[in-house]
Amino acid sequence: MKENLICIRFINQLKDLEAINQIKAEHLMYFHIPNGGSRKSSLEGYQFKIIGVLPGVADYQFMWSDGSLTKIGFIEFKTAKGKQQPTQKAFEEKCKLLNIPYEIARSTEDGINILKQWEILK
Repeated sequence: MKENLICIRFINQLKDLEAINQIKAEHLMYFHIPNGGSRKSSLEGYQFKIIGVLPGVADYQFMWSDGSLTKIGFIEFKTAKGKQQPTQKAFEEKCKLLNIPYEIARSTEDGINILKQWEILK
């Protein structure tokens, strides 16, 4: 299964869980970080660089709170055989240095289980 399809299924399942009140965190915000894809020209790549696009950033950022403490975490989706790029490994290492949760999910179920582990979902 392609990475984009895994992401679409993950977000659809997460929205379904939100709709049936399965969010454990008091407050939750998440979004996809559109860092990937191909660069149509060297100019486009240069423009991304000068506006601050950070290569290797994970696919999703999550921010959640139990009411008193706000936390953040990143999830990178990969196919079953997908491998991190060097920039993605470097981003993961920076997260570890900053004590920020970073996980790799290879399926929708992996992503949901990570959110349960982080106590975002019931």
